[in-house]
Amino acid sequence: MSKSIRIRSRYQRRILNWLLDNSGSVSEISMTLNIRTPHASLALSELRKKNLVHRDDLHGIRGAVHNITEFGRKVLEEDRLRLYKRYVAKTEQEYDGIVLQSKDHELLLCYHKNPPNSLFPLPIDPFSENIDSINDSSGTDGVIWASVVPESIKWYSAESLEQITPPNELGMGTLDAWLQTTDSFALVRAVLFKPTNQWNVPPGTKFNTPKYNQSEVPEILSSGDHNIGKIVGTDLVVSWNTRLHAHLTSEIDINLLINSFSNNAYVLRKNPIKPDVTTLPIDSLYEWLKLRHKRLSEEKLRAKFEQIKSVIDNESINSLSVPLQKEISRDFGYCEWINETPENIDISNLSIDGVKSIIMYLRMTYSTEYV
Repeated sequence: MSKSIRIRSRYQRRILNWLLDNSGSVSEISMTLNIRTPHASLALSELRKKNLVHRDDLHGIRGAVHNITEFGRKVLEEDRLRLYKRYVAKTEQEYDGIVLQSKDHELLLCYHKNPPNSLFPLPIDPFSENIDSINDSSGTDGVIWASVVPESIKWYSAESLEQITPPNELGMGTLDAWLQTTDSFALVRAVLFKPTNQWNVPPGTKFNTPKYNQSEVPEILSSGDHNIGKIVGTDLVVSWNTRLHAHLTSEIDINLLINSFSNNAYVLRKNPIKPDVTTLPIDSLYEWLKLRHKRLSEEKLRAKFEQIKSVIDNESINSLSVPLQKEISRDFGYCEWINETPENIDISNLSIDGVKSIIMYLRMTYSTEYV
């Protein structure tokens, strides 16, 4: 590993970890990670100075979105490899995995073979002499559950610490594959499955995967009326009753899912074929104002919205004040505001608040479903 910046601040490490899979403003990061806004702002300022994070302030600093830089990804990777060098030895391969980091609900685990790739169990007490004997039908006393962060599994050479091709992609029975099972390791990022918020084990803790059965699957995944599939690599059935957020990496899967649910529904999506100009319902700006001005009375909000709508309808958005134009552009991008509601709404250029405004508008205005 090359000499580089070390991440010593707990807040900076948590924010960088979050930015690996997300982007957001200071307030969004503060709220999501439960870090006080001044602390989050200071940590982001330091990360920007080190070129670990970039702030997109084209439309102003307020509410500007932060993203991790490629250098930030490299520094975070080197930070994790230092944890491997500190806590893992080649002689410890009789264990399934080793804990490198356990902070709140986030985990960094090391495996020499067969890392999990979806939902997986962990022993609540890895220090027990007989892990397999710890069982509880509720699935809360003996087993806790975690979920692998999508696309987070990285394989490395134990000798050079360089990233390598996963052994299972080399072909079973080959010499290279055999060598990698003994001289390689995988780093796996995972998050604890609610309601568990902390796995109280120190770095360097070794563990084996506990035995489990259908009765130990988390209740939220097993008490539904409709079976939606099985946990990858097992025969355990998952059933679901409430809303479901799915991480779909295939455009084909996304299109199939949208087509299946879009009949007589409004569709919010990042269109694969971008329209020349995105059209959005102008009445959603009222919900947007409610998000931005939470202390204003409904009467004042309505008056402010009607004024904005009148200017856009009778003149153009360019007739609004420049600061207001920037605020709208930051959350909705370049678009055409119309008095109807498009059945297919492109959200490619919308911020989180922009999407929230559209959803709130649909929920308040229509009984029609939306996807």
